[in-house]
Amino acid sequence: MTINDFPILIHEPDQPGVPLIQGTPQWLEWRRGGIGGSTVAAVMCVSDWETPQEAWKRAKGLLPPFDQTPAMARGHQLEPYARTEFGLETGLYVEPKCFQHPRHDWIRVSLDGVTEDHRIAVEIKCPGTYKHTEALKGRVPKQFRPQLQYQMYALGLERMYYYSWMPELGGKLIEVDRDEDYIERMLPRVTLFWNLLRDGVEPHEEQFVGGDAGGDTDRCDPAWRRAAEQWKLAHGLLKDAQLQAQQAESVISALMQRKRHGVAAGAGIHAERMVGENGIVSLSITLSDEDCETKEA
Repeated sequence: MTINDFPILIHEPDQPGVPLIQGTPQWLEWRRGGIGGSTVAAVMCVSDWETPQEAWKRAKGLLPPFDQTPAMARGHQLEPYARTEFGLETGLYVEPKCFQHPRHDWIRVSLDGVTEDHRIAVEIKCPGTYKHTEALKGRVPKQFRPQLQYQMYALGLERMYYYSWMPELGGKLIEVDRDEDYIERMLPRVTLFWNLLRDGVEPHEEQFVGGDAGGDTDRCDPAWRRAAEQWKLAHGLLKDAQLQAQQAESVISALMQRKRHGVAAGAGIHAERMVGENGIVSLSITLSDEDCETKEA
């Protein structure tokens, strides 16, 4: 696709862009005056990092900024190389630039790349293998979809690029169309979040139930997240316990190999081992009242 394949901007007049360098103190101060694209994922309940309530507290300085993880640092370091690869693949020269919506100046986006005439934009990600693999299948990871729609709304674009790049696996270019239905669901939530932030009113859990799916199928309220974390922890412990049980069963079976059909009890368990005509071994173990005086039959 070339620059001539993209439509004109929806907004008029064209936006000049905000003369800021991303990552500088001036840029950080500018971001604090509105809602950026990365925050929208939290508002839409698809963020990997925070709920709407946590995003509000972080914006108000009630929670510390995110510590940069190794994965985040890697992504930032690789972004310039990914931008170069995008240019080589598309023949387009893009550079980072910041924008505000022409009517709602609190809608603020920091684009990873945009052409000089602002008609073509790209969101660049240098993610881990899981999210990059999803892009290789032609899908934008769910966590990034709100950001792209928010950026298209801010600039008045009808489509833009998503570019996922890993040095080990190369790049994947995906065209993303403007989704008016999604934007209609997103804007009231983002506007509510901004009004609460501006007025210093902490959001309630029920104000942001639902999100990306437009209903109750997506949950990100704290009570749900706490229960989800407890379930994931328990699920992980269960998987570990199942693996340990399988390993113990293998040892018990090996200790009972002297007979084709064996029964043993002791140390609080009762075990029965059988070998079928086809040579398949079955082992049944149940809890028992037997002490450590092992009995075999």
